[in-house]
Amino acid sequence: MTESPTSGPPSPSGSPQPPRPTFPPTRSSSLLLVLLAAGVAARWAIDLWYGKLPPLSWSPAVTLTVVAGCVAVIAAWARPRIRRTRPGLPPVNPLLAARLAVLAKASAVLGALAAGLFVGALVWLLPRKDEISAAANDMPAAIAGVTAGLLLIAAALWLEHVCRVPSTPTNSQDGTGQDGVSNPDVE
Repeated sequence: MTESPTSGPPSPSGSPQPPRPTFPPTRSSSLLLVLLAAGVAARWAIDLWYGKLPPLSWSPAVTLTVVAGCVAVIAAWARPRIRRTRPGLPPVNPLLAARLAVLAKASAVLGALAAGLFVGALVWLLPRKDEISAAANDMPAAIAGVTAGLLLIAAALWLEHVCRVPSTPTNSQDGTGQDGVSNPDVE
């Protein structure tokens, strides 16, 4: 969590309140950087040790797909409770919502890392699939790994979006709501 550079709204006594901690959304540029770095590292490692490595397994792709499914189910469960769109559903505890946001961030980075590793493998395998039979055999698992990593990124970003604080009416030009809490949806 980072602290915002501006202090909070003045207290009733007139003195500024200390800055409130914020949890910024995951940046697509950060995920892209992780994906590219993992891809370059995987391409380099496979180039050096492909003959000594075991065949690509389907286990990572299956595991990532199951994790992506779990994250998506959590997002679907949390959405109406955080947004308060369905009457009668109990609200989500704020601490649980914060934990879900952290889970979403970690899952997005994991998805980018996994997708990058499999993209690096694909970059090495594609030109060699006709020459090396093992490369042709590894292609489907690598494609499944990239797909599973991208699914995990999508599910994680959805959960992160769901965990954002719903918009509140603003009372000022700076985007702070009636309770003085910063609203990221107001620019």
